[in-house]
Amino acid sequence: NFFDYASSNLRTDFLDLWLMSKCFFCISTGTGTDNLALVSNIPTIFVNYLPLTSIPTFSKCLIAPKMLFWKKNNNKFKIEDYLSNSYKKSSDYIKNGIIFKSLSEKQILDCVKEMEMVTNNQFDLELYKSDEYKNIHEKVKKYLYNEKKIKKIHKESRISYNFSKSFLFKKFI
Repeated sequence: NFFDYASSNLRTDFLDLWLMSKCFFCISTGTGTDNLALVSNIPTIFVNYLPLTSIPTFSKCLIAPKMLFWKKNNNKFKIEDYLSNSYKKSSDYIKNGIIFKSLSEKQILDCVKEMEMVTNNQFDLELYKSDEYKNIHEKVKKYLYNEKKIKKIHKESRISYNFSKSFLFKKFI
C-alpha cells in the first residue's frame, strides 16, 4: 500500500520529523529533510542527486545521480567526468557544456527496489564485487579521500548498482 503524504492535508512539521526518523528507508533528492534520516541511521537513497562528490559518507546510502551528457557530442559521462565536473548550480553545468537529465520513473523504481532489497538483506551483494562496479566505486572513494579529504567512508555508502549498470558500465555505453 502507498500513501502520498507529501500531498496530504494531514501534513505537519511534527509528522515530517517523526516520519523521517521512523521510516524503513528514505527516498530523497538531497533537499535537506533527509538529514534527519541520515543522523537517525535510516538508510537513504538519493535519486537525481548532484553533485556526486557531495554524497553523504557517514551513513548507509545509495546514490543515483542525474544522467549527465556532454552537449558537444551527447556522450554519456564516465565516472571520471562526474568526479571532475561537480557543480552546485545547474547554471554551472550548462555553462560548462553539460546536459543533465533526470532519471526515468523505471530507473528510480529500480534503484528503490535495490535499496529495499539491500535493507532486507535480499540483494545479491556479489554484484557490488563485480570488477566494473568495484572500479567505479574505488574511483569515487579515491576521489573522496584525496580531493575532499574525507577520513572515513561508511562501508554501505555507495553508488546504486542499478544506476551504474544502466548508465556507467562500459558495455552499456
